Amino acid sequence: MKNYRFREEDIQGLIRLINMANRCSVDNDTLKPILTEMVRTFQARDALYFSFDPESRSIDLKNSFCLNNDNSYLRHYLDHYKQYDPLYSFEFHSQPFRLVFKTDDIIPYSQLIKLEYYHDFLRPQGIYSELIIRLCSDNKLYGVIELLRSQNLPAYDDIDLYKAMILAACLTNAFRNADLLTKINEERKLLEYWADCQQMGIILVDYKFKPIYCNRLARELCVPIQNGVQSSKYDVKTYADDFPIPPEIIQGCMELKKEFESKDYSNSHQFQCVWYTENGRIYMKYYLVQPSCSSSAPFFVINLQNLTCTKPTDFPIGNNDALTKREHDIVQNISQGLTNREIADRLSISKSTVNTHIRNIFAKTGLKNRVQILNLLKPFLVSEIQRLV
Repeated sequence: MKNYRFREEDIQGLIRLINMANRCSVDNDTLKPILTEMVRTFQARDALYFSFDPESRSIDLKNSFCLNNDNSYLRHYLDHYKQYDPLYSFEFHSQPFRLVFKTDDIIPYSQLIKLEYYHDFLRPQGIYSELIIRLCSDNKLYGVIELLRSQNLPAYDDIDLYKAMILAACLTNAFRNADLLTKINEERKLLEYWADCQQMGIILVDYKFKPIYCNRLARELCVPIQNGVQSSKYDVKTYADDFPIPPEIIQGCMELKKEFESKDYSNSHQFQCVWYTENGRIYMKYYLVQPSCSSSAPFFVINLQNLTCTKPTDFPIGNNDALTKREHDIVQNISQGLTNREIADRLSISKSTVNTHIRNIFAKTGLKNRVQILNLLKPFLVSEIQRLV
């Protein structure tokens, strides 16, 4: 391979173009300044950008443009002359041929000037030599850049080819990143739509207790209990950047984190409870999710469901006297499989007080043990709680 030495102006031009490519958002507004700089750096007469649609496997004329002239050149080319262009099949083939090539890599100039295509189309446009940059990655073609020179300028040489190769890598990376971001945004929108269609509130909180996401139902359940905050302020808010997650929910995350980090953690990385507010009752289930990537911190998923429409006395626990609110709390904790000691710790009462409440529950309902309570509550729990998990 020959040794080629870039001139100082070549290096400076490449640096400017690389910086521009790294900031490129892959639209015509940002591509046109890049092509303008390319025309100057490569001493071209004009530049074209052909946008390629991988789905239809065809050129997208709407997003293609000619830098210094109107798009009539592109329309004439695509409507008729492309079939006679000896470079066309090499430019727009989706399989890798060469990312960068020049006219005489495909056809000698001595043969080009004999073609009717040259006399009928290129020569009237003042075009003699072309440098082609294919923006192609993983067998996917994003677009093609053509740098055009007239006959009064020297034909493109290997120095121009190597400069274009360096630039092609940067531009292709910009297109690849833009394509990836588009896919991520589409998946995010689908996920948001799915979350807002759920019949439960969904909140994501990171390991430092910063809200990440709230779906619509979660905001509807949480906002009314915020002191002095109107729910309408957050009706169109999807991400929880400034959404006021109630401290009671964050407290649950803190408790689960504390359990997770304790030495006696038993891998039960979830718990559920009912949150009593001034406006009613909200069923909450917490999950601690550990990402597959070991370097990523866990995060919390909280499911919320409004149980306000169901009164404590609606539990099918017999036709005797209605249970008190505290006895109802005990029944709910029994339904979650908690022991008397666990119930006492959760409700901040003594174990003997729990025993007394359970005796009173048995007396009022005519039941004799926990199994009978669970069997009697099972249909209700399936429809009102287990359905929400």
